[in-house]
Amino acid sequence: MPDGLTVSYSGALAQSEALDAAANNLANASTTGFRAQRPVFEQILAASDSRDGRTLRPVRVQQLRLDLSPGPVQKTEGALDVALRGPGFLAVRTPAGERYTRAGNLSISSAGTLVTGSGHDVLGESGPLRVDARAGKVEITADGTIQLGGATLGRLRVVEFEDARRLRPEGDGLLAAPADAGARAASATSVMQGHLERSNVNVVRGLTDLVRISRAHDAFHRAIQTLREIDQRAANDVAAKR
Repeated sequence: MPDGLTVSYSGALAQSEALDAAANNLANASTTGFRAQRPVFEQILAASDSRDGRTLRPVRVQQLRLDLSPGPVQKTEGALDVALRGPGFLAVRTPAGERYTRAGNLSISSAGTLVTGSGHDVLGESGPLRVDARAGKVEITADGTIQLGGATLGRLRVVEFEDARRLRPEGDGLLAAPADAGARAASATSVMQGHLERSNVNVVRGLTDLVRISRAHDAFHRAIQTLREIDQRAANDVAAKR
């Protein structure tokens, strides 16, 4: 493939991934606890072409990095709404194993367990938490302790990570943690009952990113088309001279 096409194709593919991420961020601007993803680009080749000494510098999206900045907190007065102040995440049980979330719009399932908006069991220090709302008003303290009718039912398991950037989004507001993320019991996170943390996506920035990336993506496609036309004209000229 000609050098110009190599670079242009890599740029178009990288911008396509970035465009998907920007669109997903914007689509989740109102999703409780959502964390935006930002593309990190890397140069995948920086070697001189042995034919003429030119340097090729294609790029790709190395990873989609989580934006860990907090989202705005909204007061709801809901007894089962919780927002986390600090770097921690709620631990939840899913069919794929333990996952983590900042989405604190909780409810009580038909089985009597505390669940997320997606229906996953919220974990306490000893497993899923069982709550009988008929026994009175649920109270959740700053350290995550759940009290009902004067009795302590358990405490929310809030987890912090040595490197939260290693967390991988899996949809439904869930994050998976590889072993090297360094999970540990939270020490710098408090729980706010009657509040919800909104998405940390800034709509204005999201729209700006979408326009900027779309233009870059279109520019690479125009470059590809132009290079193809040049190659075609060159091939036609060579054929006409024979």
